[in-house]
Amino acid sequence: MSFDEINCFTTTVWVRQAPDHDKLNQDLVENIRRLQKSDPKGELKSNILGWQSKRNLHTLAEFSVLTEIIGESLIKLARQLMIRKGMAWTFDMWVNLSPAQAYNMPHIHSESHISGVYYVRVPPGSSSIFFRDPRVQSRILKLPVEKESPLHASKLFVQPEEGKMYLFPSWLEHGVMAGENETDRISIAFNARAFKRPVG
Repeated sequence: MSFDEINCFTTTVWVRQAPDHDKLNQDLVENIRRLQKSDPKGELKSNILGWQSKRNLHTLAEFSVLTEIIGESLIKLARQLMIRKGMAWTFDMWVNLSPAQAYNMPHIHSESHISGVYYVRVPPGSSSIFFRDPRVQSRILKLPVEKESPLHASKLFVQPEEGKMYLFPSWLEHGVMAGENETDRISIAFNARAFKRPVG
């Protein structure tokens, strides 16, 4: 006898490979270094021991190629999610620059619908991004399993790849563990919000 299955409340992380990402990432690294040099203090949000830029990359011409790729990805995702017609996206972007031992505390993005991160540099020894099971009640009594799987793991670890973008619901708690990377891990994060496009 086998079981039929009903998957309840599935949480999806969408992944997209950026086109021509080697050239894109090379340009991004140069622009990010200039940005860091002009603002060495940066912003302190969820990052510990790392550097974050202001959340205005989407307004800067030197980041326009990635801005367009993110915009296109959000339009495609809107169709997949069957978002109502007449809606549009607004989003902001910022850099996460993480040397060895830097990490990002678990957090959510409460003022947006979709969040994401694009990986520019993932040197050897870089840690994974993790997503925490949003079903709080599932943590009360864990099944005594031999090996964890996405069905009953409290955290899902994803090893990022350069040139890939990961999008997820903004309410999904996520973070990054400390890594052993010898050079900086560099990513660009974004928050997107769907809004009704003005008529006229």
